[in-house]
Parts: sequence; C-alpha cells; structure tokens
Amino acid sequence: MVASHRSATSYGTWVIDSGASHNYSNTLQDFQKDSVTETNMIIKLGDKHQVRARKKGVVRLGGVDIEAFLVPEFRISLLSVGQLDSQGYTSTFRSGICSIANAKGQKVLGACLEDGLYILSTDGSAHISEIRMLRTAPHSHTINMWHRRLAHLNHQDLKRLLESSRERITDLNVEPVTDPLDVESITDPMDVEPVTDPIDVEPVTDPMDVEPVTDPTEYKPPITPIQPVNKLEKPRWETPRLCPTCVHTKQVQHVIRTKASRTSTPFELVHSDLCGPIKHSIGGAQYYIIYIDDCTRYTEVYFLITKTAEEITAKFRHYQAWVEAQGFHIKRFRSDNGTGEYSNSVFLGFLGEKGIVFEPSPPYTQHKNGTAERMIRTLNTKARSMMWDANVPIKFWPEAIRTACYLHRRSPTSSLSGNRSPYEALYGTIPKIGHLRRFGCRVYKHIPPAQRTEKKFGNRSSVCMMLGYVHNTTKIWRIWDFNSGRTGRAVECSSVVFQEEENAHTEERTEFIEFPDNADELQDKIYELDEKTENRGINDSPSQENSKSNDSISLSVVTSELAQ
Repeated sequence: MVASHRSATSYGTWVIDSGASHNYSNTLQDFQKDSVTETNMIIKLGDKHQVRARKKGVVRLGGVDIEAFLVPEFRISLLSVGQLDSQGYTSTFRSGICSIANAKGQKVLGACLEDGLYILSTDGSAHISEIRMLRTAPHSHTINMWHRRLAHLNHQDLKRLLESSRERITDLNVEPVTDPLDVESITDPMDVEPVTDPIDVEPVTDPMDVEPVTDPTEYKPPITPIQPVNKLEKPRWETPRLCPTCVHTKQVQHVIRTKASRTSTPFELVHSDLCGPIKHSIGGAQYYIIYIDDCTRYTEVYFLITKTAEEITAKFRHYQAWVEAQGFHIKRFRSDNGTGEYSNSVFLGFLGEKGIVFEPSPPYTQHKNGTAERMIRTLNTKARSMMWDANVPIKFWPEAIRTACYLHRRSPTSSLSGNRSPYEALYGTIPKIGHLRRFGCRVYKHIPPAQRTEKKFGNRSSVCMMLGYVHNTTKIWRIWDFNSGRTGRAVECSSVVFQEEENAHTEERTEFIEFPDNADELQDKIYELDEKTENRGINDSPSQENSKSNDSISLSVVTSELAQ
C-alpha cells in the first residue's frame, strides 16, 4: 500500500494503485452526499496494521463514478486498477504517464508519475498533454503560455517561432523527456539512440512543401551577420490540446483558397481596408484602418474617431512618410470602392500628387481586396482571443488590435516563402520574442520615491494591466495604470514585474467582444469563389470579362439575400 508514502496528509490527491483491492478516499468531501452509507470493513495494510472503514459511497473523478470507502487515516486517496478493470475501464502505463480509457477507447482520466507514484490531477479529468505540463519546473512556463502570449498562435507556427529564435528563452529550459509523441529528437552525441517503435511511421513529405524557385528580380532584404551561438537545448513539445478560447473566438467556415502572384519589391503595392464602427474606446476611436505591404505582408494599423476623407488622408500621409523613411516608395494602392474613405477628391488628390496609382475593386467584389479583408479578420480574431482570455473590457479594443498587429508582424505566415514572419521578410533579421508577455495579465509597476504617499513604509508598486509593446524596443512595455488620474491611463514603463497566470480584470464578463468583420457573412460565401482574380484589379484583360461577369452576378445574388 502507498497510503503512507507521503509525510503529510494531502486531501483530494488520488494515486493509481494496482495493489489496492478497493477504492479508498481520505476525505468525506469527495463523496456524493446522497450516496454515503454506513459500513464496517477492516482493511489490512502491508505493515500488518489494520484500519477500519465506516462509510462508503460514490465518488466522481472527472466523468467516472466509482464506489469507494472512507478511510481518514490514509494520507492520500487510492484508485484501484482492479476496480477500474471490473467497471470496463482500461489502464495503460507508458513513459511515466497512465491513461485510463472507457470501453469505447476514449481517454477519461490521466495521471503522471511523480516521486514513484502515479498522481491523478486535482479534478481527475486532465488530458495527457495537461499532465505533461505538470512535469515542468514550478516557475517555468509551458508551451500553452507562449500560445497565449502570442495571441493564440497555432502550435505549428509557434514551434517554428520558438525554435528559430536566436535568444535563450529561459522559461522553456526544462528537463528533456523521452516521449514517443515528440516530433523531433534532440541530436546530441551524448544522447542514447532511442529504441525504434514498430508503430512509428515515417512522416510523409508534403509535395507542396518545396523550396520556392528564386526569382532574380525578387527583392532580397539585407542579411544582418549573426555571431555564432552555442546550440540551445530544444524545448519539450507537448501534444497540442484543444484551446477553448480559440474555439470560442476563431471558429470559421473552411474555404478553399488559391495562391495569387506577389510583387517582388516592398511597398510596390499596398492593400488597405477599414473596420468599424466599434463601441467607443477609452480614447474615443470607433474605427481602425490597415495598410499591408503586398511583398512582405508587413502591416500597420491606425485608429480613427471618424471615417472622414480628411482624417483618413492624414493617416495615410503618416504611413507614406514612414514608408519613405524605410527607403521605399508606394507605387500602387489597392482598396475597396468606398466613397467615404477612399474614392473621394481629397484622398485621390493626394495619391495623384505622389504619383500613386489607385486600384479600387469593383462594387460588391470584396474578394478582389481579399488580402486586406483577411488581415482584418486575422487581427480581429487575435484581439478577440486575447481579450476573451484575459477578461478585458471591450473599451480596450484598440490596445488589443495594436498588440495583435505587433505580434502578427513577428509570427510565421504561410503566405511568405519559408514560413517567415513579415518582420523578417522586411528587415532580414529574426525578431526577438523573449520580451513578450500575455495581454491583459496582472503587472506590478514600480512607484518612484517622489510619487509614494508614505516615504518609508508605503507601497512600492501598483497593480496595472499589460496592454502591449513600444515600437521595436524589448525593455519597455505599455501598461494600464488603474491608479493614474481619475479613471486610469496608459503608460510606458520598464520597471515592471509580470504575473502572467493572473488576469488584471477579475469581474465576470457582461458583454461579448464583437468586431464587425466587414460583412462577415458575405465573406464566408465570396471566399468560395476562385481567388485567382484577386490581383487582376482594374487591369483585367478582355478574355477574362466573361468569368468576371459571372463572379459579379453570383456576388450580387449573395448581397441581395443578405440585404433582405
């Protein structure tokens, strides 16, 4: 028996025991109240001592109901393998993990080997991937935390990003674990060659995963020489588990998309679109506008109080000046045919002054501006995921959009060759990610001595909320100071301590984060059309006129249905 293995009593801790004849619990709180009955059973222990069980009842562990005896003398509770087998459950032990499956083969319980004992999770319902995370050091973060830090980036791109980083990610330096589910094994001359599993199958090479042919006219960003660094230990990768936040905020209809041609020079073609109106923010913004470089997919976002031609033209002036500061010039500008924001005398006059060709999409053909439409959806889903995860009020949506754009520029994307990030495609260097923290988490800001109410014994920090980042710096963060002013304000600070596991806002959410995805229902239908026409713009040849007319007719029918 292992009931006396630990020196201190641990209530609610269940250990899987193959030598126990029955299930035993050490606390009455585990039992369902209406199932407890009196009994009088003597239990003989391995050291020839005897204890008496006076109550028995039904205990629910996860989705499994078991009959157990109450033995307060035990320091831990015991789950009998024999009793599980009699109920039709199968227990499998492998690589320090025990998984329990029902008669249909579905995993219902799991345990992890710890100090020689297979410890069940607190509620008894942990998945295997969650149990593996318990093996990490107490203060180290798991891959799931980096998934949340990067606006719920998919696990495949998350792995590429962390492995390609040239800086040491301290919270991923965990002990290597031999796991048959690992995608790659660490190549090290000191490593023992792993035993070949007959079940393992050689991964099939994707015929589409081919290095693109180098175009001699394609723009090649300058490569910054990097000093040789010591090979870092690769982190252990858990099997990706279902993220409820991603399901709530990202689930969309699957559509088939075809890849369009791409420009070879940065900012030769710029895509743009506007999103809004959205509920008033803390700064009064109701809209935001994006500008996307077609070559590198590098995106900039600006926020608007109104969508007048004057305000939008002023934002584009700022963007155009920033592009010229990078050493490039905008030649073509593609957007929808909105008369309020683009197709007006003020904006068209500025484009004419700079010699920029305007390429508006025809009415009711948003798929011709699909690059900007999809980017808005991407930013909205990232922002919605971060706000939902951190329980952040909707008034902070501009901060969430700004941070989502910052993270997207540093995340790998399949639209670029080699799954590079837009930042790497533009600047030629891999972006740093060691400073990233979870949006909306609790953060403590240092209070300077001059601002303290009590010089000697007053608080030296105030509770704030993580909002985002400042330009390309890695030592300064943008946070929300609740104690600044009457209602708080956003500040930039470097002397901070993060508590990423805790949300700054703990109140129950009273409204859902909803972003207007520019006729979202219409997008789901028009994306089913052939997107080979995406880059034809206003230069369609006469031979394409018939197919273009068919697309317009189909879109007109869809639009009329939605309007009704």
